[in-house]
Amino acid sequence: MNWSKAKTILIVALLIADLFIGSYYLSGLLRSRREEQQRMQDAVRYLEQEGISLEAPLPQDTPRLPALTLQFSDDAPSAAGAPAHVEYENVPIVLFGQEDAAGFTITPGEVMIETAPAYRALLRILPSLKEAGVRTIRVVELVYYVAESGIEDASEDTALPHWGIFTDRGIYYEPAFQ
Repeated sequence: MNWSKAKTILIVALLIADLFIGSYYLSGLLRSRREEQQRMQDAVRYLEQEGISLEAPLPQDTPRLPALTLQFSDDAPSAAGAPAHVEYENVPIVLFGQEDAAGFTITPGEVMIETAPAYRALLRILPSLKEAGVRTIRVVELVYYVAESGIEDASEDTALPHWGIFTDRGIYYEPAFQ
């Protein structure tokens, strides 16, 4: 038996199998993206049927983000001199209950959180939006949200990814994790 010919045939067969498996995988990804696009369009139509319009397109990205630990201290740079818009890797950090903190340091967690699509957050919060009489959603953006902890002298808090939903009746925050 000619081993070099057998190896060549085996390599060609494996390459063909890899191409077949790769094309099957890619077609599945494309189908999944099309289905996700269709779900988003259906959600937007449903919101419109419920009397809520969108002024801006919904974000389509669903990045993986870490939870953030915010450590508040008197040694950190003063919040009074800091810009009002604090961000971590281009994602705004929204603080509640810590307005008087002198400053904070940010430590990202090791575990990455898979964010859910924005349309899912809108569908989850829809009853609250309807109850508040919301008619227009101006913009939906990914933010890190730190809720008021109720502890006046907390030295540390956790910021998690949320969808910030800016409406004609106020701002709503809905968790952005799966």
